[in-house]
Parts: sequence; structure tokens; C-alpha cells
Amino acid sequence: MPFLLNLEFTDFEQVAPAARDKVAACAKHFVGDGGTTKGINENNTVIDTNGLLSIHMPAYLDSINKGISTVMVSYSSWNGVKMHANRELITGYLKNSLKFKVITVHSPNLSLLMNLGYTLV
Repeated sequence: MPFLLNLEFTDFEQVAPAARDKVAACAKHFVGDGGTTKGINENNTVIDTNGLLSIHMPAYLDSINKGISTVMVSYSSWNGVKMHANRELITGYLKNSLKFKVITVHSPNLSLLMNLGYTLV
């Protein structure tokens, strides 16, 4: 049975190479979660595109380059647009520009992944 691990990405690098194809690491919470107004969870990140890409995107780029399996989309907003509704960033940038073709998830989808045979640990 495959496993879905909730690990910091640096921990994923420590997974034995032979087991990496059995681990689905997840980069979360895409993107801008650390820059929300007053640091409030699920709030609004107010920043221009250049700032978002230069400050908040590098960890996701690094994760994708290292083979991350999934990306969890944030519940926060970027300039007033909920991230889950941000077609420009999710489809345009993440999937089309970065060629990230693997699933994107958010918390309610975790039960779906469990039904597909993944074990949450």
C-alpha cells in the first residue's frame, strides 16, 4: 500500500532512494501563506507578482525541481483572490509554466487519497 507522508521537504531528502517511489511528498501551502496580512492564517497576501515570485515561490520551485509529488493549495488569498480560485497561478503558472503535471491537493482531498489506497502518517 502506498503512503502519503506529511513531511518537511528536507525530511523527504532523507528517505532512502529505494523507497522514494513509494512516498508522495507534498509541498504546502501554495503560495504566499507566510506573507498574509498581520500573519493571520487563511488571510490575504498583498504583494505584486514580482514580490510573490521572488519571496514566496523559491521553495516551491526547489521542491518541484527535486521531484515533489503533490502541491497543497493554500486557503489564503493573493491580492483578494482565493488561491483555490486563482487560475492564473494554479493552472497558468504551476501547471503550464512549471509543467507540474502531478495532482494538486487541499485538505478535503486527503480522504479521497485514502480511498485510492494511500495511508496518511
